[in-house]
Amino acid sequence: MKNRILEFLNNREAILWIKTYNYKEVEKIFLEDIKGLENKRLYVYENGITINKENNSPEVTMNDLFTTLDELYPQGIRKIPVILIIKKSMEEILKKENLEYIKEIAETKRENPKYNFTIVIVNNKRIYSELIPFSKYIKKSDLDNENNIRNYIINLAELEKIKLNQKEVESILTLLKKDIEKISNKQQLDDSYLQVPMYERKNIKIKDMILVKGGKYKPSFLKEEKEIFDIEVCKYQVTQEMWEDIMENNPSIFKNKNNPVNMISWWGALEYCNKLSERYDLVPVYDLSRWTEQVLKIKQLDGKVYDLDEADFKETEGFRLPTEIEWEWFARGGEVAQREGGFYFKYSGSNSIDEVAWYYKNSGESKKSSKELHEVALKKANQLGIYDCSGNLWEWTFDTEKERNVSKESIKNIITRGGSYYSEAEVCMIDFRDAEDGTQIFDNIGFRVVRTI
Repeated sequence: MKNRILEFLNNREAILWIKTYNYKEVEKIFLEDIKGLENKRLYVYENGITINKENNSPEVTMNDLFTTLDELYPQGIRKIPVILIIKKSMEEILKKENLEYIKEIAETKRENPKYNFTIVIVNNKRIYSELIPFSKYIKKSDLDNENNIRNYIINLAELEKIKLNQKEVESILTLLKKDIEKISNKQQLDDSYLQVPMYERKNIKIKDMILVKGGKYKPSFLKEEKEIFDIEVCKYQVTQEMWEDIMENNPSIFKNKNNPVNMISWWGALEYCNKLSERYDLVPVYDLSRWTEQVLKIKQLDGKVYDLDEADFKETEGFRLPTEIEWEWFARGGEVAQREGGFYFKYSGSNSIDEVAWYYKNSGESKKSSKELHEVALKKANQLGIYDCSGNLWEWTFDTEKERNVSKESIKNIITRGGSYYSEAEVCMIDFRDAEDGTQIFDNIGFRVVRTI
């Protein structure tokens, strides 16, 4: 990491975004290990407190991010370098006034290389798309991999009885990186995908999932109360456009980019979740290495792979299918509906099915063969702003009838919820449950994604 930071500073770039949980390591590098910057002014900002590291005391006038930026901005014209490390503080960074100010600082430095104000953002989140054109990006996973390669070079040299000094090791590493870049544009892809919102549908931009706060409730299919932790939920069933963007194909019938994707097996939905996670630099949730054997395991943030009965989705970060308990929670409107009313509506967001759902009576002509799928978000959303939990397409959940015991036998009984465009009204009720073979594809089953936060 030190070498990457030194390179960044030597190139006099404006913004460095370091994705890591190890905030202390970054501070240590700036405080102790960068000898070429002894004459510097270093500040650390975190959640309303700005610390001047010269005397390790708080700056009382810099009590929010905007004020801190405003105080330090004019100091950039001086000869002494000014460095601001912003730890965590994601919500403040994304405030419009702060985001615009950070971009202005970057543009100032780009126009005048002698401008001496540098911003270092240390956060365990991926870099925000608007800052990519102005930023250098370091991922802790990249650094870990780089160190592994560096150690391999050293060990190989020892095995071959070749003496290498540190400079020679770094030179070999640099050559390897250049060769890799010639073969693949992976690094460029890693950084550039974040410039684009997640999905776009007409005037609707989904760059973030909807926060669904946790709570307690008694699911319709259980006798005991269950507790739900905070998750993010996609407003929409995965559309054909969303699917095609990730999977580069479209198996659906009723083709329309804004229609939800169908003809996707449960296993296919899991694969999509993993690839979507990779697109956004998140650890994929599902270990699909034994897909053909119908064996599934879960990847957690500790780097280990767990059997389903031992796995904890709270310890994952990638996109995934909702559990059945989670699905019913957000379909009912979660804690918002509990607080404001409507938690026990028959359908997701209403007692009137025609307000919120495409189903047998309103999805086409009188003949069942004439029923058609419709675009997402044409009906009223529920209390959380989530669309189509009732009707349009059934949704795969993660669970089987035996909850999480996924096997060759139980895979034939994956729980689906919500009803579809040719379901009767009672089938589209929130508490109605069905199960289908997860290895098969259906014209009336789709899915939506969630993510633990």
